[in-house]
Amino acid sequence: MKTMEIPVYSNITHGILNSIIGYEEIPKRWTKTAEYFGLQVHDDSMAPEIAHNDILIIRSVDHANSGDIVLVSVNGELPICRKILYTEFGIRLVVFNSKYATHFYSSEDLKRMYIQVIGRVQRIIRYYNGAGYEI
Repeated sequence: MKTMEIPVYSNITHGILNSIIGYEEIPKRWTKTAEYFGLQVHDDSMAPEIAHNDILIIRSVDHANSGDIVLVSVNGELPICRKILYTEFGIRLVVFNSKYATHFYSSEDLKRMYIQVIGRVQRIIRYYNGAGYEI
């Protein structure tokens, strides 16, 4: 299988990817239909499924399906990784770690605010003793 390297960033500030910390390989065929980038996780809000220092391989998209794990920004704030669930009453941004709160935004809330999907998580890579493993 042919592969290509994509940059892995340490963070996103004001919508700009900052600080390349390395590169990861993805199947080259993926890049025919979308752009991809890697992002290092800096919190434990999605643990244990997604841990601090994991690398997320993100497919750049501006929409997601209910149940997708996404990189999302609420009202232009710093992007966060969450599971997105659409309901008939609004949008729920779900965390996996019970130390943090899941947020629900009602249809009324969404008239006054903006939730922007930046990308969908395609792959999670966790490093053990210097070797990366797909989760």
